[in-house]
Amino acid sequence: MAHQDRHIKVNKNQGWGAALLTILVVAALVTMAAYIHKTTYKSPNDLTFHAKGGQVD
Repeated sequence: MAHQDRHIKVNKNQGWGAALLTILVVAALVTMAAYIHKTTYKSPNDLTFHAKGGQVD
């Protein structure tokens, strides 16, 4: 019985496109969340901030 070579070549460079797409989607989501937070957040110490149904002093 002769020796059979069982080496399997592995292509290690696959998956870079999926990784890049994931990074771009995460960056877009973080940017969108930061923008929404910056435009809609009001500090509890802000004089124009009051609870829904609360009285304005």
